Amino acid sequence: MKDGQALGNLSELGKNLKHFFEDIKPSKDTLMRYSEINSRKSKLGLISAFALTVLVFSVTRGLVPILTKNASLATPTYFTAAILGVLLSCYGLNAALFTNSREIGKLLRTLLVINLLFFLVWLIPVVIIRPEFNSISEIIYIGLFPFSIYALIKIPEKIIIPTLSFLTLVIAAFVILEFIELNTFLIPNGHSLAFERQALLRPGVFEAFGKTGYLFRPNGLFGSIPEDVGNILAILFVYWFGMVFIVKRYKLFFYGVAIVTLSALFFTSTASNISASLVGATLVLVTNVKNKNKNNLLFNSVISLAVLVILWWASNHYGLNLEIFWKWSFRASGEGDWENMLDFRAGDWLTDTYAYLFGHGATLNISRIATMEIGTVRWLFEYGLFHSLILFSILLYPVALFLSTKDRDGRLHALPYVAAVTVGVLSTWHYTSLIRTTNIFVFFALYAQALRIYRASS
Repeated sequence: MKDGQALGNLSELGKNLKHFFEDIKPSKDTLMRYSEINSRKSKLGLISAFALTVLVFSVTRGLVPILTKNASLATPTYFTAAILGVLLSCYGLNAALFTNSREIGKLLRTLLVINLLFFLVWLIPVVIIRPEFNSISEIIYIGLFPFSIYALIKIPEKIIIPTLSFLTLVIAAFVILEFIELNTFLIPNGHSLAFERQALLRPGVFEAFGKTGYLFRPNGLFGSIPEDVGNILAILFVYWFGMVFIVKRYKLFFYGVAIVTLSALFFTSTASNISASLVGATLVLVTNVKNKNKNNLLFNSVISLAVLVILWWASNHYGLNLEIFWKWSFRASGEGDWENMLDFRAGDWLTDTYAYLFGHGATLNISRIATMEIGTVRWLFEYGLFHSLILFSILLYPVALFLSTKDRDGRLHALPYVAAVTVGVLSTWHYTSLIRTTNIFVFFALYAQALRIYRASS
């Protein structure tokens, strides 16, 4: 009887989990017609399964050296993640050249192909005059990887949502853990543990943690710099914040994921990413107010008030220093390193003008403007005006679709994805962490879902 009862309990648990994922859907029945592609095919095929594998592995690749405690596996693992991304994108390139995808559309397909051709032409003088591996990687990351949307778009929304929730919690957990290790005494020998972990992720490269005031800045699972993990946290926070407005059930779960993500984002002290996320959150709020989504606005207001009360209570009873949540503003204030960030490094007007129009500012060392910290300006002087217009037209394509559609329900359903894409593009106003292997497939997975929703509604 006990065995039978145990099997019965397991069966009941399985049903509950199944219902959980089935209930992740828009709050209005009319919105469900915009997921007709999902309902028609909610299981993974070969390509969609491979796309999901690349998505998960590209984000969690750092677990390999951490769990094995073997730093020598870091570089091969990162290289493998990049190769898998190339294979996924080659499928998309083949689909763009030889098939006609309704979800992608002719205009976007044309832009993607032109972008790649521009990169190939851009590479010719680089290979002749100053051949470098980094030049080839630029083509892969910005020229080839956008084609991955042809595969990522095949992943159903019902699978994307739990997958992204898992990835979000893993990313945030490592940032929060590292922040606690570096800035509190809760974990014995915490600073050494965090240092050893980063040494595994970046063997021979990692030297020390950055600081904002008296607080150390965590790098999290990605290693590298805080801006990389801050970038993905900013994108995912706005996504989950937007999802709270459209899901029918488990709002508290999604709101909890959003709060955890925002907390981890604050701990990175990456002012540019936090500022971009606030812009995205404002877009979500304004759109919902404009569309009179009153019930969800009331829910979010009540929960937000409850969170603030809990934080106030914790600060009074447990000595929680709430300054840690806005210490990042130091970098956005007049005391931040604005002089270095806004240094355009202008030189000879002739070479600067050439780089502005045709690119190669940094690779051929003809314009120092292409080395400045503002990513959008750096791209402009590295790839040239015309190529940059094509590139940003691709990145902002879902935003253009969102603004052009008149259908209220379709706009609300696509809003979390479009807002996240907007934050990703805005984040390039500082570093271009968006195009890192750890970040770019999450960005294009959200990008692809926005396209699915738009095409299903048209």
